[in-house]
Amino acid sequence: MLIWYRGYKMAKGKTFDEYLLIEYSNRINAAESRTEKRDAVEWFMEVSGCSKGTAYKVKDKISKGIPYIEIASANQKRKPRKNDVELQIEKRDALRVSAIKRRPGEDKKWIPTERAIEICEDMGLIEKEKYNRYKMDRILAREGLNFRSAQHSKIAWEITADYPMHVLVVDATPIDHYYMSLDRKVVRYDGLASGDKHVDDYLERDKLSKVWVYYAVDMKTKAFLVLPFASVPKGAASKNPGENAEDWMAFLKWVMLPKQNTPSPLEGRKAPFSDCPIEGIPTFLYSDRGSGIGKSSLVGRMCLRLGIQIVTHLPGNPSAKGSVESRIGAFKRSFECQINPGVIKDINQLIYFYMSWAEYYNKKHGLYDKWLKESLEHPVTRVTPQNLQDVTVSHIIRVIDGYGCVSIDGEKWFVTCDGKYKGTKATIYRVPSKDGFVYKAELRDRVIVDCYNGRKQHRFEEIKSFPKTEGERNREEAQGLSKVIGGMQDFDDILPKNGDSKIVRMPSITRPSIDTHSPVVPSEFKSPEKAWKWVLNQTGLFLEEIPEDSRDSINNLFIMFIREEGFISGEFAVKMANLINSKKKEGISHG
Repeated sequence: MLIWYRGYKMAKGKTFDEYLLIEYSNRINAAESRTEKRDAVEWFMEVSGCSKGTAYKVKDKISKGIPYIEIASANQKRKPRKNDVELQIEKRDALRVSAIKRRPGEDKKWIPTERAIEICEDMGLIEKEKYNRYKMDRILAREGLNFRSAQHSKIAWEITADYPMHVLVVDATPIDHYYMSLDRKVVRYDGLASGDKHVDDYLERDKLSKVWVYYAVDMKTKAFLVLPFASVPKGAASKNPGENAEDWMAFLKWVMLPKQNTPSPLEGRKAPFSDCPIEGIPTFLYSDRGSGIGKSSLVGRMCLRLGIQIVTHLPGNPSAKGSVESRIGAFKRSFECQINPGVIKDINQLIYFYMSWAEYYNKKHGLYDKWLKESLEHPVTRVTPQNLQDVTVSHIIRVIDGYGCVSIDGEKWFVTCDGKYKGTKATIYRVPSKDGFVYKAELRDRVIVDCYNGRKQHRFEEIKSFPKTEGERNREEAQGLSKVIGGMQDFDDILPKNGDSKIVRMPSITRPSIDTHSPVVPSEFKSPEKAWKWVLNQTGLFLEEIPEDSRDSINNLFIMFIREEGFISGEFAVKMANLINSKKKEGISHG
């Protein structure tokens, strides 16, 4: 039974309760094994709030026979806390040691900490004999820079949608064990080992094609659509095609169009999805980075003309596409396992099988009802077959001139200020909007930008990434620093240290990016520390010279931008620097 004592949850630097020490002594004396003694120590740590080291020190004093009253009244000394400057120095040194440790690369074994410290000391990157392996390992763990922290999987962020067709999550997967023959018959083929690299060769030999099932899930209502495709290989260059742009085009058009007129794959049977309410233009199309959508200019142009924004997996959130992944897994477990090649003989029957089960699931679980209810509050934008035909027509090609502009109907339209596109061709699209038409340009590397009338610049829009933890930011900084330090090393740095030599070689290569400052502010800062560094260099002040209330207000704004936007804009840093400079002239900074 747990007994409560005076002094429970003792803070560091305070005295212990005498009766608590007596109970601790009784538990230790009654322990007959190492496990029971360890349990007694852990009990004392829990009820007193002390550290593990302190618990063992008290145990040693009890074993030496020191009176309880002396142990209880002895003030527990506490090591002074490190100030912010010392912590920043340790963090800087840990980044440099981590950069050396990971020099072989993330997929190989890291250099031991002790050896990495020696290399950093020889290169003059850290102070000599300041750290040993144990101390540095603790600092690396604290800053999230050790190997164990780098191996941790990232926590997924749950993504939500606001209304039907706000976010349409799509994916495609092949049917396991079942393939289509040249005469469009469905056959079972079990001669392929999982992960076999020669699958396409075997399928080509036996004249079989993979059957891909395309899924689309509405993130708001979880209503979904399913449609199998079996593409016949085209020529010798493509032995067995996977998910491709043509099939994605057909599938997405079918998803967006009304389903009332969808013909049945089988004559004499009611067409599945004939009363399906799912239709309309999605705001976002969320897909794999390497799918037939992300790499297809055909799909990209159609989505661009319809105002659909294609979004691939967001950085730092590998499990965000879980809605469609779970739907695929559930469909395979519940329905795909019922496929019988003795009953399902051709591809049309297979298509009918998938569509029928998908409609059954949507109706049984009320997903259609949820769609209808949600769409009453936020109606979807309907698309017609004529609309889809119009958005797939060809577009004009224009050359970007020396001012970053293209000529459209005798007018100059600004495209980009990046000099690498000067003299290159751009595909210009005319996109309908609420105020008429707007122009968008697809550059040679498939970057999409807005066009503006006249010679003016454009701030590019981009998908924001999820905020990163301090450890993740430190690891990214260490990875970049690793490349810099790699250029500073020579052959002697990776050889055993000469114990007879008293000469410490200093690096001959400097890093101006660390020591210099430019008034031309970067477009964004990834952390408050980097933003503060630029602001302080621009104002010529130390952090302590800025009034505490102003310093806290600016720092809170920096943290808010990192949390909500994922970065701090350079324009905001300029405003803060200008504000501080104006206050400095008024003498406030010295008050």
